[in-house]
Amino acid sequence: ATRLLAEATLLGPDLAAPGAMDDARNSLLLHFEDATQDARCREAVHLAAYGDSPLGAPLLCPPEALGGLTPSTLANFRAAVFRPDKTVLAGAGVGHDELVALAERYFEPLLPPSPGTAPFVP
Repeated sequence: ATRLLAEATLLGPDLAAPGAMDDARNSLLLHFEDATQDARCREAVHLAAYGDSPLGAPLLCPPEALGGLTPSTLANFRAAVFRPDKTVLAGAGVGHDELVALAERYFEPLLPPSPGTAPFVP
């Protein structure tokens, strides 16, 4: 389970695979459509209050932006957001030393080659 979590968190799907971008776009569209009215209202309020600053950035991908997504766009987003220094691994029913050993075994091999920098995909 720890290996699967590490791979899903730090590697993500192979966006170059046939149909992968269609799957990603469909997933983002579904997430947008399933968002509550309250969530959409918060997005509008944050945009109005904070404008183009990071606090005004949307949490949901608007449907009109889906066509512009590319494998590079999504890979760069994942590299910037899903980073080891922004990841918390918590366990229930497992000892601390065992959890640390699992993290070292499954997460460390997936760390970017240069600490502190996320890989960039052009």
